[in-house]
Amino acid sequence: VSASGVVKSEQQADLAFSVTGTISKLNINKGDTVKKGQVIGTIYSSPKLETIQSAKDARDVALRDRDLFKEQNADNSQEDDYQISLRRHNELVSKAESAYQAELATLTNYHLKAPFAGTVIDKLYEEGEVATAGSTAIKIANLKTTYLEIELDQEDFGNVELGQIARVELDPYGNFDFTGEVVDLPQ
Repeated sequence: VSASGVVKSEQQADLAFSVTGTISKLNINKGDTVKKGQVIGTIYSSPKLETIQSAKDARDVALRDRDLFKEQNADNSQEDDYQISLRRHNELVSKAESAYQAELATLTNYHLKAPFAGTVIDKLYEEGEVATAGSTAIKIANLKTTYLEIELDQEDFGNVELGQIARVELDPYGNFDFTGEVVDLPQ
């Protein structure tokens, strides 16, 4: 039986940034292997970094204000007014810290990570190019879990059955034969 088909992977992904921006780092090339969770690309965003720095500065100011208050009022530490003011300062520090941490958490949108271990099968952007949110930047696949999906002619369908051993020739590999098993047939 002769048929044409496509080699696919049980595990493959088209990776895209969730924000638009200039790609500052692509740590991979086509054919590279990647580990699950590996950062493979980064988008630079000056406004985002400035927002994070601003939140960090606000947190630092709240910390300094609280420390200064404690230092200047150390003699009154047992009084109710002191305790109320200290609680207010602690709440301001907590609020500023939360805002800073929330801004830091959004940085994950600026990184592209491998969702599983695999191989880069396509790289659609280069460093310095602008990637649009949601557009595929990198394609990866787990090449350990590949299969061949073919289209059989109607007259050949009766010559193939589940569990049958198949010899496969792929044009790019010349005379090299692959062996596989028929694992699925349409009903």
